[in-house]
Amino acid sequence: MFSVKNKQGITLIALVVTLVILIILAAVSMNMVLGDQGIFTKAKQAANMLYEAEVNTQASFNSITAEIEQTLQGEEKESDIYVFLYDDGTLTLGTKNEPVEGKTIQKEYGNIRGQEYSSWMEEDDSRMSDTPWFSDSASIAKVSIVDKIVPISMASWFDSCINLTEIENIENIDTSQVKSMSWLFDTCTNLQTIDLSSFDTSNVTDMGAMFAHCNNLTQILGLENWNTGNVKNMGSMFYLCEKLDNLNLSNFNTSQAEKMESMFYNCHSLTTLDLSNFDTTNVIAMQHMFDNCNSLTSLNLSSFNTSKVENMEYMFYGCRDLTTLDLLSFDTSSVSKMNNMFDNCDNLTEILGLETFNTSKVNSMRSMFAYCTSLTTLDLSNFDTSNVVYMTHMFEKCTNLSEIIGLENFNTSKVESTGAMFAYCTSLTTLDLSSFDTNSLNNASSMFAYCNNLTTIYVGDNWDLSKVEDKNDMFKNCGTTTTTPK
Repeated sequence: MFSVKNKQGITLIALVVTLVILIILAAVSMNMVLGDQGIFTKAKQAANMLYEAEVNTQASFNSITAEIEQTLQGEEKESDIYVFLYDDGTLTLGTKNEPVEGKTIQKEYGNIRGQEYSSWMEEDDSRMSDTPWFSDSASIAKVSIVDKIVPISMASWFDSCINLTEIENIENIDTSQVKSMSWLFDTCTNLQTIDLSSFDTSNVTDMGAMFAHCNNLTQILGLENWNTGNVKNMGSMFYLCEKLDNLNLSNFNTSQAEKMESMFYNCHSLTTLDLSNFDTTNVIAMQHMFDNCNSLTSLNLSSFNTSKVENMEYMFYGCRDLTTLDLLSFDTSSVSKMNNMFDNCDNLTEILGLETFNTSKVNSMRSMFAYCTSLTTLDLSNFDTSNVVYMTHMFEKCTNLSEIIGLENFNTSKVESTGAMFAYCTSLTTLDLSSFDTNSLNNASSMFAYCNNLTTIYVGDNWDLSKVEDKNDMFKNCGTTTTTPK
């Protein structure tokens, strides 16, 4: 028989064991609910996964929607572009790697999807390009765009296609993704008319030499509708387009343009050019811009902001039908080169704005006014010539020039050459060179040659020709052979 005391001991032990078991079970339960692998954690992870899945699904949906919208709006991504050349001189571009039925393939160039080509000049002045068909460019007489293609660049595509006369279905080129059209039609010398009304140029940044050397091109349709708001390079764009007699650039946005050098070089047939909307705020290069536009009778450059322009050499060279130039808006504070700027403008009688030119950075004025045979007076009173090195031929053959205002203030301390500076200025009778410093001068040949009416040349204390190496014909056929101290 067990005693009551023993029974109570067993009951107490059982109670303790039960409590321990309950505590252990509670801990296990709590861990299952709250632990790293617990119900709450798992529930939270499941909620997060569900949220991420919803986000990813929405992103995929948005991407698909955007692609559908792009397709509906004609804004497709780049496409495959297979190129074939046939024995009849036709170059085809299309999205299928299939030749045109009934034609004999001369060459196939594969898929040029995503390719960007360029052109360049070799040291021997020969033209080169890395377009796959460049070596066959002379064989191309016709280009056919067989179906809709979406390139990212068209640079140099038809460069040097000298026998190209026709581009069929050019509207099949979706140009909305194109960034470069440089050299696109360069040296297409037999192309006469081209309709580019379908071109979307909103993403184009480079149009350099786009139509250069198209010397038989008479008409470019669609330019008036182009969006050029992103174009930075317009240099040589219409270079040597000798037969173009009209250019409608009235809607050109040039606010981003940095390069305009040789833009209209040798456009002989242009008589008018409306650039009144041109924003040149960011342009740094204008050399040769209107060089040999010898049929232009007027130029409205009143909108030109030239504060960043560094080079104006040959800018108006050979503009022989211009009688007046209004450059009052010109800021020349950044310009370093003005050589040949007005050279051979032989009907030019007036240049407005010269009196405000800032020439403090200019190092070359060589032939700046040479052969301006109709100029009678020049006001150069604001000219700062302290950095000029070359004044060779500066006023040569200005046969009607009788007065140069401000010449007496010229700082010539860095000038190395004044050869033929006043040669053939047959209307000059007096020259005041009293400020001239010849310390750096080494060439004064023909400086006053054939100035047969020039009788007085005033010089100052810094006029010393003893160290000048070349003084040949300095006073040849001049009205005087001596200078007068002032």
